[in-house]
Amino acid sequence: MSVKFPGADSGNYKLRVVSEAHGRIDTDGLKITVVGRVLDFSPKTGSIYGGTVITITGENFSDDPLDNPVKIGEHYCFVLTTNTTQITCKTDLLPNEGFGSE
Repeated sequence: MSVKFPGADSGNYKLRVVSEAHGRIDTDGLKITVVGRVLDFSPKTGSIYGGTVITITGENFSDDPLDNPVKIGEHYCFVLTTNTTQITCKTDLLPNEGFGSE
């Protein structure tokens, strides 16, 4: 059996399998462990004023941009594109907040 589960919240899931011909199938001991992982991102630095496009690579992302919120420090990064292994987002444009880093 093959299960595609992109964008699922990380955690342990208990399986329930139902067959049209045989009804419920015993699934005691079967579980799926889902883990979303960020493997890398680039660039590693950007403007303190925002507007930087960031590429995040990893595992178990959703194809639906609304399922992949990205937050860097206290600010959201608006998702531009997404698939199961990569997200691109653009950091929010910020007013002149002086010097700092995130």
